[in-house]
Amino acid sequence: MHQAEQDVACKYCDRIFVRAAGLVHHYESGQCKKVSAKDFANVRHHKTFVAAALKNPEKFGTTVRGSTMAASVVENEDDAGGVTLGPLEDDLEGGLALPRPLQAESDLIYLHETVESTWPAQRYSHITKQTWLLPSSRLSSASNDNDADTHPVWVGATSAELFPNAHPTPVTSEWSARLAAMDEQWKKENDTNIFRVRFWDPTAPDYDPDKFWDTVLELYRCPFVDCENVYALPPDLARHLLASHAPPRPRCPTCLRIFRSTTALTAHCEAPTARCKIGISQDFDKAVMDFSGGFLETKGTDADGVVQWAGAVVREGGLNAPDPFEKPDRHIGESTPGSGRFMNDVRVALMNQGQRARYIRTGGIIAIVLLALYYLVPTSNITAHGKLPGGDVASDPSVGTTKCMKSYSSSKPLIQYALMIDAGSTGSRIHVYRFNNCGPTPELEHEDFEMTAKKEGGSGLSSYKSDAEGAAKSLDVLMDVAMKSVPDKLKSCTPVAVKATAGLRKLGPEMSEAILRAVRNRLETVYPFPVVAEEKGGVEVMDGKDEGVYAWITTNYLLGKIGGPDKTPTAAVFDLGGGSTQIVFQPTFKSPSGGMPEKLAEGDHKYELSFGGREFTLYQHSYLGYGLMAARENLHKVVVQAFYDNNGASSDRRWLSEPILNPCIAPGMSRQVDIPMGAGHPLGETVSVNMTGPAEGSPTQCRALAEKTLLKDAECKLAPCAFNGVHQPSLDKTFSREDVYLFSYFYDRTQPLGMPESFTLRELKDLTARVCEGGQAWDVFHSVEGAMDELRDRPETCLDLNFMVALLHTGYEMPIDREVKIAKKIKGNELGWCLGASLPLLNQESGWKCRVREISK
Repeated sequence: MHQAEQDVACKYCDRIFVRAAGLVHHYESGQCKKVSAKDFANVRHHKTFVAAALKNPEKFGTTVRGSTMAASVVENEDDAGGVTLGPLEDDLEGGLALPRPLQAESDLIYLHETVESTWPAQRYSHITKQTWLLPSSRLSSASNDNDADTHPVWVGATSAELFPNAHPTPVTSEWSARLAAMDEQWKKENDTNIFRVRFWDPTAPDYDPDKFWDTVLELYRCPFVDCENVYALPPDLARHLLASHAPPRPRCPTCLRIFRSTTALTAHCEAPTARCKIGISQDFDKAVMDFSGGFLETKGTDADGVVQWAGAVVREGGLNAPDPFEKPDRHIGESTPGSGRFMNDVRVALMNQGQRARYIRTGGIIAIVLLALYYLVPTSNITAHGKLPGGDVASDPSVGTTKCMKSYSSSKPLIQYALMIDAGSTGSRIHVYRFNNCGPTPELEHEDFEMTAKKEGGSGLSSYKSDAEGAAKSLDVLMDVAMKSVPDKLKSCTPVAVKATAGLRKLGPEMSEAILRAVRNRLETVYPFPVVAEEKGGVEVMDGKDEGVYAWITTNYLLGKIGGPDKTPTAAVFDLGGGSTQIVFQPTFKSPSGGMPEKLAEGDHKYELSFGGREFTLYQHSYLGYGLMAARENLHKVVVQAFYDNNGASSDRRWLSEPILNPCIAPGMSRQVDIPMGAGHPLGETVSVNMTGPAEGSPTQCRALAEKTLLKDAECKLAPCAFNGVHQPSLDKTFSREDVYLFSYFYDRTQPLGMPESFTLRELKDLTARVCEGGQAWDVFHSVEGAMDELRDRPETCLDLNFMVALLHTGYEMPIDREVKIAKKIKGNELGWCLGASLPLLNQESGWKCRVREISK
């Protein structure tokens, strides 16, 4: 079964749609002139209610007094006739059973009081109110127990003597006729036909809370099956019905997937996936009628197996009932005086409508052919206009979405993809983003992620050094993911960009440029995706400040803090990579007091950003050489330099071959490391030493070494400064309450050790001290899955954590009790700079054009 264009007509305003989902959207969005969106929702809700009642009619009958779904109101108890006296006490069990003729023998009831006080609208008003009836138990005791208190009237009395004023028992036919007449009259006054009225809806004119009055509990009972709530006052019941029994969200009865709208569910049924077989299920027709509220139906399939859809007229109470949305004189017969001219006008209108529909279809076909020729004819300026092929409506499910039927703007396609390759220092990663344009801001629907396999020395582009072609080919495994993820129809308009970070920066301009040229050439010649232009940074070593700002955009976009109409406070981001670290936040300068400036000072740290209709002034800085891998080299270098200084300028280098005690290695552990000492150093440009942990943990000494690498004493030309002489507004004064997010290595080193998503720097410091102690201090980690493996495999975990504490508290001067959050994903999407850098690519002004295959003549 597949989608095909059809003529699906609205039965109320005669509009024609090519998809069943288009018709449902027509009703659901209130576009129909006769059926409002509220009417559509109410009818759907009504259908759901009736379906629940039909599944459990006996239970439903006990919840609504006077419902025609209840048990029969008359039971043939005595074909010989009798005197109907009133409701039995048994019938009142539960408080809402229907009245019926009484048994000849019953409990003693004084009907005058019973009828008047507990049954305000009795069916059998002919009952004599001053009638007494003794129970059968009393009758039995009269005959078997001489000491019983019996009534003398029962001894040897006949029915004529007992009831001298009773009417003669009517013959069966007369009795049936009278009873049927009384039934009909009672139904008119009290009946609740759930197929005709929305009696449970407080907003409907049919609503009457007295129908839900429980005469035993003397409370109002909720009419919904399986809901046991009762209330003392009608307003309380009404509030409950509106709050707890609102129309349910549409659900596919086969795969049980819940949809945001009936339109989305209809589109799902029109193009079923391999996992959902609703289109071939036995109850498909009934399911369509149920979830559409009867506004849509199927007419079987054609010879090609395509389901034929049709609009339907909803009639409350059956097909023969009047149409609630019909025009009053729409179906007046020609026999009506003056109707001949009217019907002639109708026929003419319908004929013009049919012609108009054919013209529209023909014009549409011509437009599609012209559009195809426009993009396929090999002219030099095919892409100069910056148009995107396709349109704002999905042509098939692969380029559609369940979120909406068409894009917010006609200049935007409904679905777009963007490819971003993060060429980091330790490996390369691809992010395949899928967006919909249902609103003014693109919405991220899905992300596919893949990274190059880890290997000794790293698998990033920089690890290939002079082998530029090898570096370019290393991305093939990532591009294979893009080829599988992006639909063929969208490949030619899916931009790809490659952003290299700190690793390639440190490689030097000659080798890095050679690698970037090789990468661009391979992407352009092997793959169908357009590569972002060189002048727009399509394949480049990304500027450090852009890396931080893009990460800030990613985080706040996923948190919903930007891209919408609300001016909510934004979150700060702290990214710790392998070769560099970034800080980005939006400082607030409330009042120039205590030496505080009025605004952010000018300089490279200031970043003006426009996004989602808002303007942001951000502070940002990227510290090259302060990523975690770079920090390890720096700390090891400090230790070796200290040993060299202590041994003097002696030519004896035997200490290099012996274990070197390092307070940043856990006790009892060691690691062989290669340390770059720099060109011209007496020990050589690089030395290889065995770093060994002390007998006892030394977290304090390790943190002192980490703080030493931050160069807090460097000259500060623009105060205040964070570290290494870099200006930074005080976090405590300009960003004291907003969220702070840490990711990358901040997450990778703390989450495996059991740290929660939110913690203070003091708690991070305590974790660091425990890790550096080693031995029995590690016992607590046995209860954290994978924590012991993490500690045993990484002798430098003590170093890593101490550097993080020093960086955040000493370097950025964040208060020790400041709460921070760690995250790797938000709403299932990877954090980092990639998403923020990909969002601008959704506009062709960002430096790419759809690739068009030219036809050779």
